[in-house]
Amino acid sequence: MDADFQAFVERVKEATSLEDVIEQTASEFKLRRRHGNSIRGEHHDSLVVRLDEQYFVWNSKGEKGDVFSWLEYRHRWDFMTSLRWLAERAKIEMPKRFSGEGEAGHAARMREDVFGIAQRVFAELLKLDEGAMNYCQGRGWTVRTVEDAGLGFTGRDPAAAVKGLRAEFSMYEYDLDAPEVVCVMGFRGDVKGWGKAHEVQVQDNWIEWGWIPGMTAKKRLVYPHWIGGRVRYLSARQILGDDVTAEGREWKSYNLPVALAGRRQVFFNHVYGRRDDELMIVEGQADAVSLGQWGMSAVALAGAAWEDHEELIGQLRQRHKRIYVGLDADAAGEAGLRGKHEDWPLAKVLGPMARVVRWGGRGA
Repeated sequence: MDADFQAFVERVKEATSLEDVIEQTASEFKLRRRHGNSIRGEHHDSLVVRLDEQYFVWNSKGEKGDVFSWLEYRHRWDFMTSLRWLAERAKIEMPKRFSGEGEAGHAARMREDVFGIAQRVFAELLKLDEGAMNYCQGRGWTVRTVEDAGLGFTGRDPAAAVKGLRAEFSMYEYDLDAPEVVCVMGFRGDVKGWGKAHEVQVQDNWIEWGWIPGMTAKKRLVYPHWIGGRVRYLSARQILGDDVTAEGREWKSYNLPVALAGRRQVFFNHVYGRRDDELMIVEGQADAVSLGQWGMSAVALAGAAWEDHEELIGQLRQRHKRIYVGLDADAAGEAGLRGKHEDWPLAKVLGPMARVVRWGGRGA
């Protein structure tokens, strides 16, 4: 997405109160009963607005999102229509180069929209699979935690999962050959030709295989990376036997190909709030989910290579008064914490108020 366009979108969102927009929609959406950082609907009790993060969850309708999502659900507006309306409402002049139909807005939201649709499909597959749910409960997660975190499952039958995804993407009229869709569903055919047509640098092994593997190629627990009620990224963990290769090698974590989905994103748990005093930084998404069940804000690096997220970690230092670092108690975790030269580089980025937590765990 164009950086200038993204900055403009964020400026409009910062000038907008989601709760005001919701109440402005119709009298039936009046909000009341504030509890901490959340407020519920007066007539629709399952409608909850997270005030600090500016997103809503409407459990009975299966809806979640930001102010743009709300306008899409209620008015069937596309992104650019909503952006123009919100900019005018906030008395912010929209630059002429952003006022055209389609392209900028489509590029800005398509990936998040695709990942959001995939999350809903995978969440339903998880609910229907006893073995996958047993795996979650074996980690100590309640059904409520699984639902609040939006966890999913890719299913046991790749063909059936792809069929379900294809139906959903087709219903919303997405190009099934778009890179955002392919990184979820996969692609079979002329990989080299596909890459040229979509200006994607495809991997040599994809060309050799004649296919691009999607998320459904293995039995995977899916972690949606939510920010402001939108799914910015999807990561996963092999489960139910697919976490060990035919050669007996353990293979747990899965991240989307960078060429199709951009670089790996950190994972904020389902209770995270940018105004929270305390924050725990962990390696694995599973640890962050568990901490969320205990009411603790956490962010998972989705690995021990925190250097990829140094700018964000610096921002976290500014947001939160107390930061705890709880990397895994293994060689990778120790290396990430101590650094190559025993100079504790992560501690320098986080500052003197950061505290190291020593614990075990199974990671992501």
